[in-house]
Amino acid sequence: MKYTIIISSLAILFLLGMSCQQKKNLIVEDKSTTTLPSNIIATEIIVQVKESQDIKLLVRDFKGYMLKNIKTIAPNPPMYVVTFDESKVDPTKILEEIKSHSKVVNANFNKKTGARDR
Repeated sequence: MKYTIIISSLAILFLLGMSCQQKKNLIVEDKSTTTLPSNIIATEIIVQVKESQDIKLLVRDFKGYMLKNIKTIAPNPPMYVVTFDESKVDPTKILEEIKSHSKVVNANFNKKTGARDR
């Protein structure tokens, strides 16, 4: 009887261990970057900031990603092209972070354009 309890306990521990190992194998972190359409310039984001905001403040808030203002598109509404270090952050992630920032009205990836057919 004593050995039966010990063997049963070992069997239960073994099965629990196997169950936990199977669950660990199911957890997979997605570290891959999102595949974007070929016309997207993944390292350039067009940002419209709120009227009362300065692009320099937004750049400062994202200094960890090496955000830089590379071009002013329009003064009214204030729209800029910014770039960042792609090795520090996934393009889709920084786009979402910029979009949700309190100084930003809207943000989208810059896109390549081509000649239009007539």
